[in-house]
Amino acid sequence: MSMSRFTIYEQWGHVGSEIGRAIGRQKIDDTTSAKNALERAINILDEMVEAQIHNHNIKEILIFRDLVAENYLQLSEIRVKLDQLEYYCNQFARMSRYKNRG
Repeated sequence: MSMSRFTIYEQWGHVGSEIGRAIGRQKIDDTTSAKNALERAINILDEMVEAQIHNHNIKEILIFRDLVAENYLQLSEIRVKLDQLEYYCNQFARMSRYKNRG
């Protein structure tokens, strides 16, 4: 699925959905599926970077990608947990729904 056909709000919403899937899989100790969801989130973020290459949003996307990667790699010192990353993305998903109503 090409992310370029979605608004930036929808793209962040897709990232949040994958992070939410990872959280759900972690809760039932399905590590493989959790990692797969985080890989999909990272892939979406990579596509977002490509689409925003000449835009000011690129730094934000790259920082966020690093935070997701920390969780994927299960580093000993994770700066931001998945539930916090999901919350961040959900704000964009809400904005997307709000904008699509009008």
